[in-house]
Amino acid sequence: MTANEYKLAAYHLVYLIRCALNDKKPSKAMLDKMNISNVYTVSEAHFVSAIAAYALESAGVSYERFRQAKLDSIRRDILFNIERENICAQLEANKIWYVPLKGIIIKDFYPRTGMRQMSDNDILFDESKRKQVHDIFISNGYETDMYEVTNQDVYKKEPVFNFEMHVCLAGKNDFRPVRKYYSDITEKLVSDGGFRKRMTDEDFYIYVIAHAYKHYASRGTGLRTLVDIYVLSDLYEKLNKDYLETEL
Repeated sequence: MTANEYKLAAYHLVYLIRCALNDKKPSKAMLDKMNISNVYTVSEAHFVSAIAAYALESAGVSYERFRQAKLDSIRRDILFNIERENICAQLEANKIWYVPLKGIIIKDFYPRTGMRQMSDNDILFDESKRKQVHDIFISNGYETDMYEVTNQDVYKKEPVFNFEMHVCLAGKNDFRPVRKYYSDITEKLVSDGGFRKRMTDEDFYIYVIAHAYKHYASRGTGLRTLVDIYVLSDLYEKLNKDYLETEL
């Protein structure tokens, strides 16, 4: 694919995403201009194939790789939900506070199941219980090759399970202002029932923006991050703008 072909495919992909999020059927005129294979290639690179599949299917366009991406995303979402409930129940039983992060929350702002493709489950937890959390995952059949290496421990299990368990929201290699801001997040957390905690809507939005900026400034970011921010626009309208201006 040439640079111009990639640019055109990306343009068409953004169009499909906009259609899916706004419940609009793609026009035949636009569909006729698309190289679906190229659009799929770009969508895979940006991890947004499932949402594009929803748009194409609404227009009666059948493309097997898009269809499979959508089904895989729905399956993964269902499996993640079940497994996350299991892990969180064990955190509760061991009296370990925890905070679901990022995609776990954002995915529910999307209109349809599986639209927001998930690669892992990010959860912040009480650092003093790091060994207990490690033992919980190992006892549930998980393996890890990243434990006490960075600010997040990574646990994986077949067929698709992947948990990134964070002891803090900013690592030593993150930007200094971000590290300072998130040096003690506990004061910004509120109870969400039991040992589950959450950020206020304002602080969650700030975290999403800070996380997106971190990736953009270091290695770049992709369409999924931009779409995440777009789907949070309804939430943004309800937020305390004075607080956002002060914190950001």
